[in-house]
Amino acid sequence: MISKKQKQAQLERAQKQAEKYGGKCLTETYNKSQQKMTWKCSNPSHSTWDASYTLVVHHDVWCAKCTAEAKLARAHKVAEERGGKCLTTVYSGSKARMEFKCNNPNHAPWTARYTAVVNDGHWCAKCYEDGRKKGA
Repeated sequence: MISKKQKQAQLERAQKQAEKYGGKCLTETYNKSQQKMTWKCSNPSHSTWDASYTLVVHHDVWCAKCTAEAKLARAHKVAEERGGKCLTTVYSGSKARMEFKCNNPNHAPWTARYTAVVNDGHWCAKCYEDGRKKGA
């Protein structure tokens, strides 16, 4: 059994985690780590959501809409850094394919997962093939 003092400390930890993101923990009492708590991010157009203390505090998960917006912005930035464009306008998750276009007007747009382009450094397969042909 968790003491009242421990519950208050956990609630304060949840509140500090929310403040780290500029948001708030709207739940006023802490009972257990798997309890669903209500959270609000700093974006006024985003709704509140429920997530467990463990998910937010221990796994550092925050507002799904803010995360999706940040990932979409990152994909656009990476594409621009490579001289191309990200044509996708909505981030739909890590397994969803996004559409990209390199700066070569002869190359068609292609799709790839966010992680392949942003994390693994993949880019236009046609540009890669053209580079290999020039080097051969």
